[in-house]
Amino acid sequence: VGISLGLFISALVKTSEMATSLVPLILIPQILFSGLVGVPAGTAKLVGLIMPATWAFDEMKRLSGLDTLREEGSEKEGTNEGRGLYKHIEDLNDKNISRARRDIENYKKTAEDNSADFEKKMNDYILKLRAGETGAVQPEAPKLGDAPTVPEAERIPDDLSNYVDFLHPWGNILLNPIVLLIMFFGLLTATIIALRSQDIG
Repeated sequence: VGISLGLFISALVKTSEMATSLVPLILIPQILFSGLVGVPAGTAKLVGLIMPATWAFDEMKRLSGLDTLREEGSEKEGTNEGRGLYKHIEDLNDKNISRARRDIENYKKTAEDNSADFEKKMNDYILKLRAGETGAVQPEAPKLGDAPTVPEAERIPDDLSNYVDFLHPWGNILLNPIVLLIMFFGLLTATIIALRSQDIG
């Protein structure tokens, strides 16, 4: 597609200097809108649809088989369950925090219930002593169970070489090459038409 794009530009202009000056105007939008420098959103995503680099870059990432850092395009069957690494780790930490809070609340409630029960038994014991009962048995103080443990926070690994930033959600491993082929033949046809029109003119 890159070659056909270059041929098309060459067919449109009359000098090599003009062709060279047009190269940045063609390449910069490819970089900006194809997802090479971040996740495109809104209008940028729509503009990216006509950029060959968008589809080529997405295909390379898909062929690598790597999971994504972001939720955009993450595979639901992957290790991050369609959430991307960042969101996956955030969700795991949220679950751990919720579980730890629940365990602490249960521990606190159990301790308070045991304490209230012990206080009641002690009051009964004191009343029996005051009443002169000789067979009153002093209740045992409740023993606290093991305190709940708070799990270590999940961390983003230092080595992120096994991940790509994102995948375009509208792309897939079969669609990308088809779109690139359509672009290739479209540019080739446009080049031939441009050359023929110059010959006629």
